[in-house]
Amino acid sequence: MKKDTFGLVIATIFAVCFSIVIFSVALKYLQQRIEQGSVSTVCGQKTTSLAKAVSVPEVLQLPPFILIPKKEMPKKIEEIQKIQKIQETQKLALPIPSSCTSIIPLIPERPEKPATVTRTIARIAIILDDAGYSTGGFVSKLWKIKEPLTMSVIPGIICSKESAEISHRCGFEVMLHMPMEYCGNSKMTDEDILCLADRKNNSPYKWALLSGMSEKEVQRQLEGAIKDIPYLKGINNHMGSRATADSRLMALCMDKLKGKGLYFIDSVTTPKTVAYKLAKGCAINAARRDVFLDNINSIEHVRQQMHILIATAKKNGTAIGIGHVTKASTVAVLSEMVPMLRAQGIEVVPASELVH
Repeated sequence: MKKDTFGLVIATIFAVCFSIVIFSVALKYLQQRIEQGSVSTVCGQKTTSLAKAVSVPEVLQLPPFILIPKKEMPKKIEEIQKIQKIQETQKLALPIPSSCTSIIPLIPERPEKPATVTRTIARIAIILDDAGYSTGGFVSKLWKIKEPLTMSVIPGIICSKESAEISHRCGFEVMLHMPMEYCGNSKMTDEDILCLADRKNNSPYKWALLSGMSEKEVQRQLEGAIKDIPYLKGINNHMGSRATADSRLMALCMDKLKGKGLYFIDSVTTPKTVAYKLAKGCAINAARRDVFLDNINSIEHVRQQMHILIATAKKNGTAIGIGHVTKASTVAVLSEMVPMLRAQGIEVVPASELVH
């Protein structure tokens, strides 16, 4: 009896020890599985773990804490490598100084143009004034239009150079939006304008042309503004209802522009303008604006003005429209209507192709 009891005790001790060993092995295995994190669940989907996501080679440049499903990883790698190839070969990643109000880290590859119509019946140029206040805004949407718009950049303000650079890289033609004196109003006196034109930093009037300026002052203002904007092809006036009606000032202006290889487009901010006539008199390639697109800032009005621009182009063969890159309604309507122009036999061209 004592022997049976002793044997039972030994068997029990053996069973307990064996169970402890088995439990320890199982616990260690489970701990290893947890540490490896071979599978985790995020939002109900089976994905690779954070440890594995972070261990992806740095060349992918994935944002931290973004988990990519394993089956989608090859596709993501291919997309990122394609973007990197574009960035390296076309040098589209433009560093923007911190002083500018928008950051554009990468300009994507322009999509392929739609098939052209068999016969072009008219050509239009669309000039967008007031670029230069920021580097963004227009880039994110307008580059997708896939047509050669013309960006007119104000000199002397915070992002003038960068806006011209980005516009050029997006395939847009670059113009100088030359500040000129306008007819006074209650908000700003002639004395205020003269102070602003005295080369004040970050002012849209820094290089303004004013009616009382001497020949040397006109030359100084023009040369300073031209130097401020890279990739220039031409010039149009920013405001200028008083300046463009001043025959003496416009004669001096066109004389100084002569021989610089730049065209001039009269924005026609006053019916009394003599700018176009004097530009032609100095053998400068020139043209006049036909339609203002957004003198009223609403989508309905801009859409109506675009229809007028199209009708003018069909009637005369060409037409020039001017809007503002700073107005969301203009950007929205252009994104909507410009891609459909080719189907109507209308070609969008840079402003340089409509001067003569």
